[in-house]
Amino acid sequence: MTVQISGFPIWSGLKSKVRFSENFRNNEFTEDKLELILKSLKEQFNYFNQIIMTGAIVREAELLISTYGKTIGLRSLDALHIACWKLNEEKNWIFVTSDSIQDKVIQRLKGESLFIE
Repeated sequence: MTVQISGFPIWSGLKSKVRFSENFRNNEFTEDKLELILKSLKEQFNYFNQIIMTGAIVREAELLISTYGKTIGLRSLDALHIACWKLNEEKNWIFVTSDSIQDKVIQRLKGESLFIE
C-alpha cells in the first residue's frame, strides 16, 4: 500500500535519504541518531513511490544548475530533487518543500508548489 494524502500518492526522490547523511556530516546529530533515522526511513519508504535516479535526471539537474545556480543559488542536491519531480511530474502534482530556493525555482518553472515554513 502506498501512502496517500487527499487521494494522491506520495513520491520521493534522492534528496530525502541523502539529506540526513549531510546533516550528520555537519554535526547536527550523532552517528547513533543517524542510524536510527536511516532505519526508520527504510521502513517508512516501503510505503512511498520511489523515483529512480537516471541519466536524464542528472542531465536535467545540470541544466537547472546552469540556469538557476548563480541567479537563485540552486544547489546540486536541490537540483536533483527538482529534476526528479520535473521529469516524472503528472497532472495535479504539487512540489512540497520547506526550502525557499527550491520554491523559487518551481515557481520559475511554472510548477505548483507548497512551501512549508
